[in-house]
Amino acid sequence: MSRGGAMEELVREFSSSVTDILNMRVRDFIDRYRDFLPRFAIAHHASNVGRVLGYIKDGRDYVVVVDDEGVVRGVLAPVDIVEALRLPGRGIVREHMGAAFATVPKVKVTPRGLMRLELVNVMNKHPPVVEEDARVEEVMELMGRERANYVVVVDRRGKVRAVLTAHALLRAITGRARTVFEMASRG
Repeated sequence: MSRGGAMEELVREFSSSVTDILNMRVRDFIDRYRDFLPRFAIAHHASNVGRVLGYIKDGRDYVVVVDDEGVVRGVLAPVDIVEALRLPGRGIVREHMGAAFATVPKVKVTPRGLMRLELVNVMNKHPPVVEEDARVEEVMELMGRERANYVVVVDRRGKVRAVLTAHALLRAITGRARTVFEMASRG
C-alpha cells in the first residue's frame, strides 16, 4: 500500500473510532471510560457553601445539588465559588472578536459570608441534564448549544449517575486516535 493509501486508511480508522464513540449510549461511555470522568458529590439544595467546601477540598470537581426527591436542581463548580469571592464592584471585562463583555458575579460576599451562603445563591440553577440512554453525539450537541463544558447524567428515575465533561469526551476520542496512530507508526 502506498504511503498516501496508508494515510487514507488511518484517517478512515480514526473517523470510525470517533463515530463509534459518538454513537455510544452515555451509560456505556460511563462504564467504559469511568476513569476519565470527574469526581463529584451530591448535596441537598438547603445546604450552605461551608458545608460543601469539604467536597471540593477532597478533590470533587463538581457538587450536584438535588432536592428532597433527588432531582437535580443545580450544580456548584469551584469557579462559582471563586466568582462569588471577587471583590465587590469588580467584574471581569473581556474582549471577544472586537466586542467587550462584562461579567459580574451573581453575588458578592466576604469569605465569612460565603460559608453561610445557601448553595442556590451561587450554583448554576440550570445545568444541562441528560438521561443515560442518550447518545454521546446528543450530549456533544447539547454542550455546544448550551455553551457548557459538562452535563449531569441521570438514570431513568432521575437519580444522578455521573457528570460527563467535554474533557472526558476528548480524552476518550484522542485515546482511540492514539491507538490508530500508534498502529500506523509501527507499520
